[in-house]
Amino acid sequence: MTSGHEVGLNPDSGNHVNDPDKRRVVPNAALAVGQVVVSAATMFFLYRLLLSMLGVEALGVWSLVIATTSLASVSNMGLAGGAVRFVSKYLAQDSPSKAASAVETSILSVAAIAAVVVLALWPVTRWLVTLAVPPDWAEPARELLPYTLVGLWLQSVGGTVLSGLDGCHRAGVRSKVTMATQPLILLFGVWLVPRLGLRGIAIAQLLQSAVWLVLGWILLRKYLSSLSRVPRRWSREMFVEMWRYGLNFQAITILTILGDPIAKASISHFGGLAALGYFEMANRLVNQIRSILIAANQVLIPYYSKVAEVSRETVRTIYQKNLSAVTLSAALGFSSLITLMPLISSLWIGRVEQQFLLFAVLLSVGMFIAALSVPAYFANLGGGWISRNLAGNLALTVAMIALGVAGGMVGGARGAVVGYCLSLIVGSVTVLGVFHRAEAIPIAVLFSKAALKTGCVGTAMATFGFVSSLLLVESVSLAAAMLASALVLAFGWALILVLVPELAALMHEMGSRIRPTSVADACDR
Repeated sequence: MTSGHEVGLNPDSGNHVNDPDKRRVVPNAALAVGQVVVSAATMFFLYRLLLSMLGVEALGVWSLVIATTSLASVSNMGLAGGAVRFVSKYLAQDSPSKAASAVETSILSVAAIAAVVVLALWPVTRWLVTLAVPPDWAEPARELLPYTLVGLWLQSVGGTVLSGLDGCHRAGVRSKVTMATQPLILLFGVWLVPRLGLRGIAIAQLLQSAVWLVLGWILLRKYLSSLSRVPRRWSREMFVEMWRYGLNFQAITILTILGDPIAKASISHFGGLAALGYFEMANRLVNQIRSILIAANQVLIPYYSKVAEVSRETVRTIYQKNLSAVTLSAALGFSSLITLMPLISSLWIGRVEQQFLLFAVLLSVGMFIAALSVPAYFANLGGGWISRNLAGNLALTVAMIALGVAGGMVGGARGAVVGYCLSLIVGSVTVLGVFHRAEAIPIAVLFSKAALKTGCVGTAMATFGFVSSLLLVESVSLAAAMLASALVLAFGWALILVLVPELAALMHEMGSRIRPTSVADACDR
């Protein structure tokens, strides 16, 4: 039987490299999860605000504008991702001046390139928005563009700054910055949306991004004291080195950017803005579970960077333990979310919205399978094997375009969403297949007894909980549905913890390792 120390994210369990940074992994992962929880709560109330004040079609318009302007993300040239690896690398070599040079070079490069790209894309995005948005919404959509483009510039620069914190093994600090600033978009939104309508939420996001950037830079200078007061040192040699490393990152960014707007345009074209609005809500909701898994695993990137230089066997050991934890957590998380979906619809939208429920269930299945590739994805990033992830993103984008359009033509908005979910599975399977083949890891590790037991109980819990909650909400009362869902979740979780002691051990390990003193130590040392 696998012990608790063998299923979690705890690097100590592998008896590998004696690295003081490994003590920060679990506390940092916990803070990353907390960041996602804060983000989810902010999103819930923000979207509730937009629905009540502007309607679901306005939400669809905002989603399309964001997807269209995301073209500006090509400006980071993979430098933000490269900053994590190079800062970690130079600090490991006891060269903080080079680490600071890497940070400042990446920030100045991204800021300059992003400014040029934003200006160049201004007329292009106006044209694309006119094509994608119905005539009645064209003018409000165009009014959003300057704010969303400037907001994307701030997010590109801010993301690079906070990548520096990741490279310093201060992912916990990064999470605290995000937790402190994320609710600002809701506060600004409450103030601005009643006055400015849809434009108000774009301005709120811009202001939140600005605070996020400034606070991130202040804290980065605390942990990397050799940084200038304001970024001003740019190294051509450093830029070339980071740019070469970031080429695959850039290709991944471009592939992602191409797929998302086309998928959302397909849903809007075949189903209308309301369908896109409900898809946006379902997508953001279901993504919270996946985001928790991503956030908890992202903190391992700089650690993988170190151990990959010492022992590939250690990388494989960490990966397999990490995969076990992610598989069990994902099965439990997504099945619990499906159980609660009718309740969420009633509380969030104000009624049981069938289209929202359908999209949310489909996305839960697709994202559960996609989540299984998260450990392989971050192992590739940490080990510097970016081309493996590039293969997965290429498969994802091609599938998203082909299946999204084909699905929309056959089944309207529902077909387009099915195509979107299938593309997530295609991308995930590609990343898993490439990683397992390269590292000679049998694919059978995905189907352990613990994973199969959790999957079976989770499926039964989700099915029974969803159906009973839906029937009670519509025929009895919301309170009855809440009680039934709580009982189903309690019984399902208890049964899983009894049948799968590995999951119970993982939860015990996380709880025992995450103490207030540990978290403080992880962030302040």
